[in-house]
Amino acid sequence: MGASAPTPPRPERPPPRRPPRRLRAQAALAALGVLLALAAASGARSALVRAREAVQEKLRARFPEARLGPAGLDGRLRIAFAGLSIPGEAPADPPLLTVRKVAVQLAWLPLLAGRAQPAAVLLEGVTIDGGPGGRGLRRLAGLLQRRGRPAEGPDREPPLLRLEEVRLDLLVSGENGAAEPVELGPLSGEVRVTGPRGVRRLLARAWWGDGAHGELELGLAAPRRARLRVAGAALSALPRPLARRLPFELRGGFLALELQAEGASPARGEARLEVKASEVVAGGGALGPEPLGPVTLSVAGTLDWDARARALRLRDAELSLGDAGRARVALAAALALRPEARFELGMRADALSWGDLVAALPPAL
Repeated sequence: MGASAPTPPRPERPPPRRPPRRLRAQAALAALGVLLALAAASGARSALVRAREAVQEKLRARFPEARLGPAGLDGRLRIAFAGLSIPGEAPADPPLLTVRKVAVQLAWLPLLAGRAQPAAVLLEGVTIDGGPGGRGLRRLAGLLQRRGRPAEGPDREPPLLRLEEVRLDLLVSGENGAAEPVELGPLSGEVRVTGPRGVRRLLARAWWGDGAHGELELGLAAPRRARLRVAGAALSALPRPLARRLPFELRGGFLALELQAEGASPARGEARLEVKASEVVAGGGALGPEPLGPVTLSVAGTLDWDARARALRLRDAELSLGDAGRARVALAAALALRPEARFELGMRADALSWGDLVAALPPAL
């Protein structure tokens, strides 16, 4: 056999092409970003644990009588407490305040820097025991005022406060003088404080029932201007223990009010008051079985109050009847509970035409 032909040499493969320098730089930056993100996440979680302990200590320092449930981190990385309660005045009394869940959301940028700065606080499932005559509310207000000024920077705003499922339990005098429980709520809302120190304002919003809502604007520095607005409150939703005190039954209608004050305090002051009840339907009791309405009426005047004397006075007021408000009557009223309960009511019509009065009244009248 003849000699075989020599095997031709294999062609050499060209070396693999290196990615462009721009792609290599982008990949390096991406890897660095992932490492930094993992380090930040680990640091943030460690900071969350430290912040949880700090928040827990701060709550106990400000409210030493409060009982806190176990603390942990929920699914949204909030510091969550499984319950908070403040006991009543006496051992046999129900808790003054009960909160099913407290959740504190921290601001992320300060947290990555190792600082625990609350951005929002959630109170869920809140029950307040107002007690007889609102005594529990006065005690709770005293506890909140006792906290002192927070150790915040001069221009750092307090965290947003969110409230969910808030209920207020009261005891009112019922038939034969026996105490009768009344529950108000549930409602939800939020409270925010804005502006630098010296000119801060409190803004609060609340909503309840089927479309009822309220807003409060309060200046926290002199002259302490305040404005309260409520709209869409259904008259038929009045709690039964309170509704039974009326000489008739409210079967329909909505209430709206606006209160504006300047320089007033909870103890004593005056405010401009406007109240409007629209589409009111009433019946039963002194009005008979047939429903009466709908009718619209409004009152505008100046309201004075004195908490020590437990007295209210409405002056320079005017009562308007009908949607157009052409039937107008001057009105004055006063209520005092000390030294004994006393109620006064005065009305005067100087230029009320018969036609305007008839047009303002419901057809049944």
